[in-house]
Amino acid sequence: MKLKVKFQILVLTALTVLGAISIYNTINIYIDDKKAFVSEVALNSMASSKKQVLFYELLVNGIFTKFEAELASSGKPGELSSKQDLIKCIYKFNKNQLTAKNCQSDTGTFDLKELNEAVIQNKGKLVDGISLLDGKYVAYTNSKAPVKFVSISLVSEFVAFTVDNLGAHGFEFRNGEMFLADGVSESAAKLAKGESIELKETEDSFIASFKLTDLGLSQVKVIEKSLMLRSLYTFIETGVQITLIPIGVFIVISLFWVNKIVNPLKTLTAITEKISKGDFTNKVSIKTKDEFKTLGDSFNYMQDQLATYIEGEKEKVRLEKEMQVTKVIQDSFFQDNEYVGKELQVSGFYKAASECGGDWWGVTNISGKDFILIGDATGHGAPAAMITAVVYSCIKTIKNTVGKNESLTPADVLTHLNHAINNDSHNYNMTFFVCSWESDSRTLEFANASHNPPFLLHLNSGKTRQDIRPLSGDIGKRLGEAADSTYKNEKVAVKEGKHILFGYTDGITELENVDGKQYGDGRLIRTFLKLVKEDVDQFGEKLAKNLDDYQGEMELLDDVTFFKAIIG
Repeated sequence: MKLKVKFQILVLTALTVLGAISIYNTINIYIDDKKAFVSEVALNSMASSKKQVLFYELLVNGIFTKFEAELASSGKPGELSSKQDLIKCIYKFNKNQLTAKNCQSDTGTFDLKELNEAVIQNKGKLVDGISLLDGKYVAYTNSKAPVKFVSISLVSEFVAFTVDNLGAHGFEFRNGEMFLADGVSESAAKLAKGESIELKETEDSFIASFKLTDLGLSQVKVIEKSLMLRSLYTFIETGVQITLIPIGVFIVISLFWVNKIVNPLKTLTAITEKISKGDFTNKVSIKTKDEFKTLGDSFNYMQDQLATYIEGEKEKVRLEKEMQVTKVIQDSFFQDNEYVGKELQVSGFYKAASECGGDWWGVTNISGKDFILIGDATGHGAPAAMITAVVYSCIKTIKNTVGKNESLTPADVLTHLNHAINNDSHNYNMTFFVCSWESDSRTLEFANASHNPPFLLHLNSGKTRQDIRPLSGDIGKRLGEAADSTYKNEKVAVKEGKHILFGYTDGITELENVDGKQYGDGRLIRTFLKLVKEDVDQFGEKLAKNLDDYQGEMELLDDVTFFKAIIG
């Protein structure tokens, strides 16, 4: 056998071995990548399911509240809305005696008589959480001793509401009953141990699980590996069948094209190494008129996109750092402890909707008088934060310049602030309220630039809605809206005894919960009176918690700010 033939055989053998190794490694990389992808998708899917279960609890409790309110007002609850189709019936027990119930008028999807018997038969066994009755019904129980509420959903609709189509799902309920889809074993359903989502890999599958202890509900998701890799196995089987005969011919022919194949790959490899070192200035130049030319052009496009992306990420990091610095600076604008003046104590609360906000409140002494200020710039974020920075700097300047030589009124302060904000180069405005307190004359003087009027309430009054005195008066234009805006001072004589002055921004009344309902003026007045009656010293902390509880998981859409001043 000639040396040339031996060399060709050696090359063919080497290429075959290398090809087999390459295919093997590619398959393993594909499998590992697929596993990582499925793991991430499974965790995200279970996180979504967990949120849906908690939302189901929130939905049911909301319907309970309406149910109880209707019972209290009219003695008879209204019919369940068709929009609440998930909840089929609600039962109310007192010491395990059924006192009220309400079901949907359309009972075509369930047997009402059978359901009533199941609930009555198991009423003593139903404890707080989510249980499974007769393998058909999901019972959510909420005990308010001696009163117990039970809501009923079909297990099929409950499952459809809380899970997606990825993998097979299983549930273990408070009463130990299970709902298992095909492919989910009882042992898998018992893997859930804690509140956090856990992912376990077995020989045949991935199993994700979590347990909501308060509800007594465990959930698992089983994703079979055979399904995950089915497309790969099909590809390998088909590829072997199609290429088994011509593969030898292909390898022989490929020997004549080794250089044409290797050279472009060498070029791509060299450029790749430079890219790995951060050099994006080199371009791939392939002069063939085949797929390698297309690959080279695509590689150049990818390189440009990657460079653009990296620059964008650098800019994003820079902006995030600037926003963090801006937040630190803006936080320094706010009073961080209680302000104490003559017969005056002032404290406040601020929560931004984004990294930086457009609300601001403050208290300072100008010309021998204590001034309380609160404002709300249009929008939020960095532009609104810059407006608050202008206001804060202007207040400082007023205090240390004209405030030392003149006796300023709230209207004077608003006029100075309006001149500082008004600018033809932007259209940012700010609502604002300023009041001053003179203890000797027991007089509150105030001026308003289209801001929500604060509440004034005598602490020795009956603390009813009629006892609240809004500081409305003449309402001027917003700061920055017009260069020639004028503002009018109003005065209020404060009677002997202690009063509370409460100012706020519209971020409170427009605060939304998960149902999209706003907090509203009426709720604010009711909460204000309730908290003042309970403990005026803890008013600020309790109001902040009340707002946070109302918001729940809902994203904060506007800055929330208020101040509390005790006068007298």
